[in-house]
Order: sequence, then structure tokens, then C-alpha cells
Amino acid sequence: MSQIKTIIFDFGNVLFDLDFEGCYQNFKQLLGIQWEGDNIPSSIQSANERLERGEINEETFIWQFQQINDQANPLDILKAWNSLLIKFPEERFDLLKTLRKDYQIVLLSNINSIHESYIHKYFKATYELDDFEERYFDFVFYSHHIGMRKPEERIYEYVTNQIGANKEEILFIDDNKDNIVAAKKYGWQAALHDPTSDIVFNVYKYLGL
Repeated sequence: MSQIKTIIFDFGNVLFDLDFEGCYQNFKQLLGIQWEGDNIPSSIQSANERLERGEINEETFIWQFQQINDQANPLDILKAWNSLLIKFPEERFDLLKTLRKDYQIVLLSNINSIHESYIHKYFKATYELDDFEERYFDFVFYSHHIGMRKPEERIYEYVTNQIGANKEEILFIDDNKDNIVAAKKYGWQAALHDPTSDIVFNVYKYLGL
């Protein structure tokens, strides 16, 4: 692996632990339909992508769930949606601080306004931290703020230009294969992270150290 100067982290299932199965089960119970990872209603998939680009508001997103079950309470929908987000282990703060001594550290996430609000409350309540992005990253790119999402090619070009880096000196770490393939095609170096293993123990392997 050639000289890396910038590390770009995905957020969910790389730094912040997620529980997809638990989230699916919550929606299965709430909406009264079969809900599996490979069987999510297309209307919800589409709405999620649009929410992640900031193309629709939260009310429109919630309304899509109510089209499936009009008895579903908006607060229950939000609770089920946020049940995806589990925890940010404390040792990962130390990892980011250590890496930042030698690398430019960037966060690039397909995220939405609902989850962003939730994680800000989580960091405040759990760690009394209200400046997570500013304290641990040189740049933060949330899809709903920039109007594009992975694995669209334009997002990789946009981020590269914004951070002022040479793309061959970037290491991108993500748990989604499609995002990794697109990043490599664009010219970044990239590593597919297995979320069942801890990023703290794997990042130096990804760096070739």
C-alpha cells in the first residue's frame, strides 16, 4: 500500500455500532409485515435514499411507513428507526486521537437528519460530548448535507476536492462492498471492514502496518 496521508472512515458499523436485525424486527412488529434485510419495501428503500440526500423532510419519510400501516404512531416509527444505532465504544475516541497525529482524519457517512439528531443526543448523554465531529475529525461529510450518497461516483470526487488530497493517498474504510468498489474505481485505496471485528484492532492492518 502506497503512502497514506488521509483516512476516511464510514460511520455506521465501522465507528458506530449498528443492529440491523434488531431494527428489522422492530419494524416487523410495528408495521405487521415481513421485514428482512433483503425484503425491505421498495417505497421505504427509495425514501431512505432520498432522506439521505436531504431531498425529503422527516415528515414525508415517516409518512411512507404510514402508507404501509396507517395505525403506526410517528413516535413509534422514529423509535424503531433509531433502534438501528447501538453504541460508540469509548476506546474508539482514543483511536481517532492517535491516528490524527499522523493522518488527516475524515468522516464520510450515508446518514439522515433523524439519525444525526439521535447521535448528537447520544454523545451528549453518554459522554457529555457536544462537539464530536469537530473534536475528532478534520472534515465531516454527511450525505444529507451535501446532497449525494455513496456509492455515487460524484461523492468521491467531491470529498477529494474538498479535503485537498491526492486520491491515491487516501485510505477509505467502509463495511459496504458497493461503496468500496466505487471508491477503488475512482482511485482511492480502500478496505472492506467486517463489522463483527473491532476497527481498533484492524485499522493498522488496513494501513499495511
